[in-house]
Amino acid sequence: MNPRPQIWTYESERNQFWKLFRAVYNRSLSNKDEKQELFADLKMANTDIILSCSRKNGGNLDSNLINKIYNTDVITAILKENPIEKIFFTGKGVELEFRAKFKELLSVNSHVAIVALPSPSPAYASLSFEKKLEIYKAALPALTG
Repeated sequence: MNPRPQIWTYESERNQFWKLFRAVYNRSLSNKDEKQELFADLKMANTDIILSCSRKNGGNLDSNLINKIYNTDVITAILKENPIEKIFFTGKGVELEFRAKFKELLSVNSHVAIVALPSPSPAYASLSFEKKLEIYKAALPALTG
């Protein structure tokens, strides 16, 4: 696996992705280098299942994504070239979409565990940040060394 995984996940005031990772791993993660270092330490990578898409009606909900082109080549290469044990999804919806669009890849990699975490999106407000944090802490790998 790349010693410095490419981190593309943007940070927004409303989305709790990096806030959750800061709390789970007790790191500042204030810049790209720190985020890449954490993922390298965890032997984790971060990618999107969608390579490109458009949005209908200018809405930012996932349900408004159209003309999707899936990130098939990158995801296939990651699974082929690395000893992947788990794939984490930030939401049940993206996990279900992955299962539907990557069926063949999953059948070849049936040893890989699939874990859906609660969405860090502000649209998923039925769980408090504290409850999401508890779930993330229980599911994500611990730092070693």
